[in-house]
Amino acid sequence: MVLEKKGSPDMNFFQQNAGYLAGAMFAVGMILQMTRIGSSASHDKSVGQTMLETLWPFIVVAAILYLRYALFARNPQGSQRISGTEFDEMREAMQGSWLASTPHYCNPTVQTSAPVEINGTNATVTNYGKHGPRQTTFQMTFFRAPDGAIWYLNNGNKMYDFNLTGESPYINFHNYSGQLVSWTKNNNNAVSIQVNPSVPLPKNTSHDFSYTNNPPTAPTHVVADAPPPTYGNSTGGSTVPQPEEKSLAEKISEIAQLRDQGILSEEEFSNAKMKLIQNA
Repeated sequence: MVLEKKGSPDMNFFQQNAGYLAGAMFAVGMILQMTRIGSSASHDKSVGQTMLETLWPFIVVAAILYLRYALFARNPQGSQRISGTEFDEMREAMQGSWLASTPHYCNPTVQTSAPVEINGTNATVTNYGKHGPRQTTFQMTFFRAPDGAIWYLNNGNKMYDFNLTGESPYINFHNYSGQLVSWTKNNNNAVSIQVNPSVPLPKNTSHDFSYTNNPPTAPTHVVADAPPPTYGNSTGGSTVPQPEEKSLAEKISEIAQLRDQGILSEEEFSNAKMKLIQNA
């Protein structure tokens, strides 16, 4: 049984940088296209030659990405599926709520996150977008390569560093596209968001939008020298009604509105969403 392993990623240069290479080739192709527009030589070419010159940047990009997929979206040859008692112990250790964090494709410094709920042999991932939450469920499988390494699913996800038995279980693996993915057991941390100071705020608002648990739908107005409110006690005064707890989707929708209004940057929105998910 393997419930703990220490290691580091062992991806090669092409696997890690194929996306950047494809983007660079596409940019070069577009520059060459622009330099040929209006040239006298371009008018003497056939329709087929013109189409080929127009499409070749797209063809090169598709070829690079397909080559990476064909080479790395699979487990090593000779890998054997883990089953029986060993699989049951791994599955049992992973039961519960996890948070999956992945670097953004266009900006690796920004982490995108999604909650993962493991129940039995199924894992359900919930991704939040502009059109609401979208869930994907798949069956968990693990494989052992000839060198002893553990691979998750059968599409190139190597679990190079993980601990399923400690106080803070985690799994670090890299996928076929060269991304480093981290799974951590969910916990209840407070939510704290700081507004980008470079974004102008509406009048009569504060620059500090730190809050815990329930994000506001709009910036909080500031009243100068306002005394704190007083309430009666339980023996004869009035009682303060308790607001209903908002759902996770409602909280994420509210901070999405702040992002759409320009109050939060995309990075601040991503960090806030991840903390809301952790607090769920």
